[in-house]
Amino acid sequence: FNQKAPSLGEMIRATRREILLEKGAISSDNDGVDVFEWKIVGLAKRTTRRKWLNIDQVLSRCDEVFMRHRIVCTAVDVETARRAETQLVMHRSLDAFIGIHGAQLTQGVLLPKRAYIVELLPWVPWYLFGDWVRTKSKPTPLGVIFHNTELQHLGYPLGRKSVPLCLDVDPDDQEAERNCFMNETNGNIEKFRWDERDFNVRAGIVTDFISSFLLVSELSCSEMQARASSQNYVLYNAYCRESTTGKSRYQQKHYYHHNVSAKSLTNKFDMWHEKIKK
Repeated sequence: FNQKAPSLGEMIRATRREILLEKGAISSDNDGVDVFEWKIVGLAKRTTRRKWLNIDQVLSRCDEVFMRHRIVCTAVDVETARRAETQLVMHRSLDAFIGIHGAQLTQGVLLPKRAYIVELLPWVPWYLFGDWVRTKSKPTPLGVIFHNTELQHLGYPLGRKSVPLCLDVDPDDQEAERNCFMNETNGNIEKFRWDERDFNVRAGIVTDFISSFLLVSELSCSEMQARASSQNYVLYNAYCRESTTGKSRYQQKHYYHHNVSAKSLTNKFDMWHEKIKK
């Protein structure tokens, strides 16, 4: 990137500064602020289907808790960035990118080395198609593009409360709930499909991620695995070191949720991944 666009570094610096100014995190009177001392978390925003309904609430909570730690959250609307250069600078300016499974996360490949991409996995009950979008024993179809990269790719499974439909139905009455979701007469079934559905995200999911992964400068592979497991995250791809001290080398690790050995599953997926690349 830098060879083809020598001014990219300054463009990223200017974008980060603009975000921090909009947040009120820094003052326009102070030009000496090192904007790279801050961490910026992007939340994927859409204006059509699969909208993050309570994104403003989550943004406010994030800034309230973490601005004093030099971390801010900002909305990233990929639908308004028409130029490839704008997309590149926008994503290159982030330290983490969070969004629902879908095409808007493909630009995650533009994130800087060792940045985090958090894929929110839609709630898909047994009677609805699409359970592959929340697989935890291997990368999701989207996650294949982050496999064996220098990015940290995590997945978090959303639950029933993320669905803004049939809220007046007793959740313990699973038959009634299913009938409500799958109702063709009132159009619920179209709104309920994971690829069309708007969603809510509990603010604690985002703040817990930041607390666990961004409040420290670097985590070892085992520390990343432990923190992901304790927060119910799948760590699809980790670019990490066995020790953050000394001269240990960075390597790709994959910590899936499964019933077979991690080594066996990783080897099988790596073999398949190499085949499709050829």
